[in-house]
Amino acid sequence: MKTFLALLSAAATLAAQEPIRGFPQTQWSAERELEQKASAFPQASRQKIYLERMAKVPHHAGSPASAAVAEYALGLFKEFGLDAHIEHFEALLPYPTSRTLEMVSPVKFRASLKEPVVAGDPYSSDPTQLPTYNAYSAGRLRHACETRHRRQRQNRDRALRQELARHQAKSCG
Repeated sequence: MKTFLALLSAAATLAAQEPIRGFPQTQWSAERELEQKASAFPQASRQKIYLERMAKVPHHAGSPASAAVAEYALGLFKEFGLDAHIEHFEALLPYPTSRTLEMVSPVKFRASLKEPVVAGDPYSSDPTQLPTYNAYSAGRLRHACETRHRRQRQNRDRALRQELARHQAKSCG
């Protein structure tokens, strides 16, 4: 029996000393304690409550609703016994000032860009919801079109200069 207990004790010690990738050996036990502490608190039965509270209103980055969600999460982390704080960062976030989507050819069409309200979905009619928009590709697309048009003009100008040079060579010779 003593041999069995000794083996069990040795196995427990080895398991406790199993390496954790990304942490030096001096921090393994502290990291294990922290992980056990963190996994003990968020109760699966409360996940729906957490999610519903955080998703109650639209909370795009930088909005007061986003700050409220961050404060709520901070309160939860502290309730779980974690040493948590909020860090503030400045970020460049594009928000639409106007939105249009229009096809000019072969048939002229202008999209309304308004989603219909979905029955039973209170979020689809929420006036605080940020409208749909494409944040980053419009400038890139415009640049690509301008580059293509500039190249076309350069090619046309080059062809005209060559034609003019040929015409002058014929009339002089």
